[in-house]
Amino acid sequence: MTVWRRLGDERGTSTASFVILFPLFLFMFMGLVQWGLYFHARSQVAAAAQDAARATQGVDGTVEDGRAVASSLLEDATSSGLLDDVTVDVTRADGIVRAQVDAQVRVLVPLPGFDVHVRGVSQGATEEFQPEPERG
Repeated sequence: MTVWRRLGDERGTSTASFVILFPLFLFMFMGLVQWGLYFHARSQVAAAAQDAARATQGVDGTVEDGRAVASSLLEDATSSGLLDDVTVDVTRADGIVRAQVDAQVRVLVPLPGFDVHVRGVSQGATEEFQPEPERG
């Protein structure tokens, strides 16, 4: 009779369930937070690339202006640790401006081979001044 009583005893099952399920829920929560960090970083980098291209497109805009604008926009993200290894590449040639911003996003749970990279690219035509008689 005592053997059957022990088999029907459920003491400790909630502890075992907690030990098994808690890491799973914790991992899912951290994945959700990582997903949010990725999309926030992606929007920051895309906005920096767009503003860098806009600053360079002007009649008197230079490549250095574009880099300065992108760097100032990403300053908070890099100082908070959201972004690492940020590179800003701005070119202006043949009437086209191209700004590309690359960065690594902070990873909450460091797993081997898991790194999150974001890239923002923006390009457009440069503005050119045309004197009034030359306008069509």
